Amino acid sequence: ISPERGPTKMYPKSHMDGELHLGIKEVDESSAVLCTMSCGDCVLMDSRLLHCGTANTSDLHRFLFYSSWMPPARRSRGSTNTILPEYEDGLSLRDWQQWTS
Repeated sequence: ISPERGPTKMYPKSHMDGELHLGIKEVDESSAVLCTMSCGDCVLMDSRLLHCGTANTSDLHRFLFYSSWMPPARRSRGSTNTILPEYEDGLSLRDWQQWTS
């Protein structure tokens, strides 16, 4: 994903800054990193990391595959658990070979 196609912008270490998450202080835009990527690249991140999409100013589509994983019986608090209720508890990473066949 080139800068023109609107890569994700991430703020390193922001997932560890409680004041930032509470809105007590503003994010430092100079710390932002654009996640430009090549075909086949992958980004792994803590979902609490502040991030956002940037504008796709190209004439090309931008595709995204997004997946979240957490230990069984654990529920996250806040917006990190965005799976639809009908899919919750539907797939287990240990069973990946079954649900990909």
